[in-house]
Amino acid sequence: MSAPAAQAARRQGLLWGLVGAIVWAPALTLALRESDRLFDHAVFGADFASFHAASRLTLGGAPAQVYDVARHWAAQTEAMTTSGYAYFLYPPLYLLLCWPLGLAPFFVALASWLSLGFAACALALRRIAHPQGPLAGLPPLIAAPAAMMNAAHGQNAFLTTALMAAGGLALARRPVLAGLCFGALAFKPQLGLLLPALLLASGRLRAFFAAAGATAAFALAATAAFGVESWRAWLDALPLARRVLEDGHVEPEKLQSVFAMLRLAGAPLDLAYAGQAGAALIVCATVVVAARRAQPLAGVALVAAGAALTTPFVLRYDLMILLIPLAWLARDGARAPLRPWELAAAGLAYLAPLVPLDLAAGTGALVAPPILALFFAMIARRVLANEKGEPEGSPKSLAPCAAITR
Repeated sequence: MSAPAAQAARRQGLLWGLVGAIVWAPALTLALRESDRLFDHAVFGADFASFHAASRLTLGGAPAQVYDVARHWAAQTEAMTTSGYAYFLYPPLYLLLCWPLGLAPFFVALASWLSLGFAACALALRRIAHPQGPLAGLPPLIAAPAAMMNAAHGQNAFLTTALMAAGGLALARRPVLAGLCFGALAFKPQLGLLLPALLLASGRLRAFFAAAGATAAFALAATAAFGVESWRAWLDALPLARRVLEDGHVEPEKLQSVFAMLRLAGAPLDLAYAGQAGAALIVCATVVVAARRAQPLAGVALVAAGAALTTPFVLRYDLMILLIPLAWLARDGARAPLRPWELAAAGLAYLAPLVPLDLAAGTGALVAPPILALFFAMIARRVLANEKGEPEGSPKSLAPCAAITR
């Protein structure tokens, strides 16, 4: 690395270190505070109790009981003391990932879960943001408020972000590997709704069929491991998922979707669903138009930027996925420096999880969806503007991000 590049990297590290010092403590404090609101007392990794309990039931030979609220709740309280229930509404696919967690004590399993997920996420984001820098992409991840939320709740956003980022990195030259990464996201399908549209519209059929095959293989493996009964139990539990969303079991201010914004503003249920469907259609149409002309990684960055706008059920830790387009912005900044309004949109998206729930509950106004819409529009504009730019992976496209570090 040349001396100027090394100096720029050091400046970037110092900048993100300062950001981390400013953001880390209040972000973690807020994350624990919101856990307190959800569980009546602050419990680090409270959502992870759901995954750990599912593993213990599965290891005990009763995977279908994961979807029995009473049995699942009893298994949760054996691992930790909590007064609130963390639902398990994932398909049996997810049990394949949760299966080994119950072999270790709760906090050992939690530490392993978060550490491995964080490492995979950091590696993938580093390669997106600045492939030539050994640590580029890591400081902003450490400082990200969404990372604090995910860690505090013990959720799976590190894993979902890592899988989508890895798929984006592999899409241009290793489409089958990209498809396998995308197919693995089937355990949380609401975040990958735009991926089939992207792959089909861009003509990347090898990746599309690899993703479909990976999903089918994933489902067959789950069926072989846990039986058909686990699928029946999950299907029987789906009405509960709808009640959780519609009846306020998860309060609208905790969600980050267009649906929640409209419900919080007093809109009837049908109008909220219609608004959510309209937002999803607009985002999907934009992805289809962009997919035909965009570079592969840029297309996946656009999908990640729009993911939270396509589903009614998205929480603050799910906004980890926005770090994919934010990392891509660092790469694209070498082509065209970010304008002030673009920097503002990126900053708002990065800090969106810090908005207190009390603000939305007290005012009836959820600010996340407008921020997400502005951020998506900005990413879409840059993706389309870069359609004739340097191919991803070329020497120029991998140049240091002078627009950000200078």
